[in-house]
Amino acid sequence: MEDELDRLLGRWVSKDALRNSFNSPPECHPNTRTTVRNEIGEWMDESGSEKSPLLWLNGPAGVGKSAIAKTISGFHDQVVATFFFSTSSDRS
Repeated sequence: MEDELDRLLGRWVSKDALRNSFNSPPECHPNTRTTVRNEIGEWMDESGSEKSPLLWLNGPAGVGKSAIAKTISGFHDQVVATFFFSTSSDRS
């Protein structure tokens, strides 16, 4: 099943965006960013046709987007896909 999923998703991968996730982003410190974490948790628990199938987490570099995503995915134990832009990339 995993091989099939890799094959299906592989064609959508941006090859230039691959990175080593061995050094994963830090998680939020306990009792921080609780409002946004609760809002995202409510979105994840929402059901029905009114629910948006996509959550777009954006903001300036260094504000904690990756830490929030890491914390939420760890708490809910699920990540479907992530994409990020690197300021150190040669490509624009």
